[in-house]
Amino acid sequence: MFEPPNQQAKASESLYTEELNQRKMVEEELKKEKEELESVMRQRDKVNEELQLALDLKSSLESQLASSEVMIQELEQKIISAVELLQSYKNERDELQMQRDNALREAEDLRKKQGEGSSS
Repeated sequence: MFEPPNQQAKASESLYTEELNQRKMVEEELKKEKEELESVMRQRDKVNEELQLALDLKSSLESQLASSEVMIQELEQKIISAVELLQSYKNERDELQMQRDNALREAEDLRKKQGEGSSS
């Protein structure tokens, strides 16, 4: 079957218009996909930035924690030393009190002996 030139032209024009419309649709879809991709990439970059900030903060906090643990150990050692020193002072005080009590008893005994010696 042979189509007259006018019908052929109309068919070609119709095909051309359809192809043009399809191309526009494909280009619009491609543009949308590109914009979505750019949006996702921006979100990824933002998340990566936030992740880096969080990692930096974590590192800083770990460093502070380690420093605090060292400080706690040093303070615990100072407390132990202070308690030992306090115990040493208490022992020394107890010893001095015992010596004082003994000296007072001896002095009292001597006074009694002197009192007995002078009365006889």
